[in-house]
Amino acid sequence: AAPVVKGLHEAKHYEIETARIRALGTRTGQEKEHAIEFAKQLKTYGVSQLEKTEMIRDSISIFADGHHAEMALPTMSKMKFINDTLYPESAGERNAQLFAMQKVIELRGNAGSVEAFKSDADRVQKVIAATGGRVGGEDWRQFTIRSGVAGKGLNDNAFFNQMEPMLQELGGSTAGVGWRSLYNNIYQGKGTQRAAREMQSLGLLSGKHIKYDKVGQIKYIQAGALLEGELFQKSPLDWIEKVFLPKLAAKGITDKDEINSKI
Repeated sequence: AAPVVKGLHEAKHYEIETARIRALGTRTGQEKEHAIEFAKQLKTYGVSQLEKTEMIRDSISIFADGHHAEMALPTMSKMKFINDTLYPESAGERNAQLFAMQKVIELRGNAGSVEAFKSDADRVQKVIAATGGRVGGEDWRQFTIRSGVAGKGLNDNAFFNQMEPMLQELGGSTAGVGWRSLYNNIYQGKGTQRAAREMQSLGLLSGKHIKYDKVGQIKYIQAGALLEGELFQKSPLDWIEKVFLPKLAAKGITDKDEINSKI
């Protein structure tokens, strides 16, 4: 009787998932039925009908759009099978990671096309593989939320590759807050006057965005004062290597401890 009981259990959960999709208030009944049928017809090795239905429900919740959910499902199904096979977390944790990853792609504005979605999903999967599952979708979601506008300005390489060691070391939330703080202080000009004067002495500020007081001291700096600020927005690591370190070298600062002190 055990196989029969298991089959009935799966069937019950499948009916619950389809009922949840039909209860979603974001789309028309026809669109929701189409999404259910799409998940039913999709053939993915190692992924059950119930799991596909759960994933398309999650996708509809994230995107509020059946079309985008259907676009994402083939990629998400393949990733689910791969991660279920390779990593030891419970099924609930893995599903949460996939859900979070979709949210990150949506927040970055890359859920509008199959190519953009697959590109971001591929980058996340490579990070998961490179870190042995230690950095996943939930870390990126926390980083994206906490970093706000600063995080959205990063290019793909900086977001997924250069920031990965920070996420692994600090966690997504702390790394996101740190990058937002750096962005606000250095790029938006919200740092201290002392820091601004130090940056000016190193040639890191543009004169037209610097405001002075009556005695000629820096009063504050405006957004855009940072030299090569657009590069800083897209990739802080590239900015350090191409702008900051050469400016230090021009001042004779090449020793590692001196560089760390200036930072």
